[in-house]
Amino acid sequence: MNPLSLRGYYIGGKMKKILKIVLILSLFTFLLLLIFQYSSLNINYFETKFEENNTEKVTGIEKEKLLDISKEIIKYLDGERDNFNIKIADGQESVFGNREIEHMKDVRELFDKGFIIRNILFLTTITSFLILKFYYKENLSKILFIGGIIFSFLLMVIGVIIVFNFNKAFVIFHQVLFNNDLWILNPKEDVLIQMLPSNFFSDLGILIVRRYIITVILFLISLMVLIKKKNKKTFNYK
Repeated sequence: MNPLSLRGYYIGGKMKKILKIVLILSLFTFLLLLIFQYSSLNINYFETKFEENNTEKVTGIEKEKLLDISKEIIKYLDGERDNFNIKIADGQESVFGNREIEHMKDVRELFDKGFIIRNILFLTTITSFLILKFYYKENLSKILFIGGIIFSFLLMVIGVIIVFNFNKAFVIFHQVLFNNDLWILNPKEDVLIQMLPSNFFSDLGILIVRRYIITVILFLISLMVLIKKKNKKTFNYK
């Protein structure tokens, strides 16, 4: 093998490794974002937490109105509503004060960026998969299986750390993502934090991790079945 061919082989091998890492990171991060967005923008979760937290009594707003407000919050974060000036009825003042409205503008920006990142990750996953599968002729089942286990294990470790230090993690999270203190609200006056107290977010985090692990387990089981079928076919062929 001449030096040029050897160099091309080395570069090709390195590119395959990079693409495999890209595929694993993009696929499982995409799944995580997808589950996060589905869970956090789900009205059923809001309703469950309102019942658990007795939010109707805390806010002085009846359950049906709370759900109507929550639907508008979801629409706002999902990009279906232009402003956060939510009212219980026409002619009434906004449910939320200026500080809450300004904070939710920052939250909306995060969700908008999250949707963009999710879509980029999806395209990256498809592109890297197609290149590895049809250009490099790679068998990706084992790579995805191992990658899924490693990624999920790391997520579980991070999740456990956050759960046991949630208040500290919650503060650090806001300090990193926001360049102001609008997220610091008064639970005695601000309806937003009365509706969405800290356990709303801690339980949401646990729900997301649980759903993610279940999704990955099902994915890994499918890959395991696929690997066994391929091995069986190879064995019978021999």
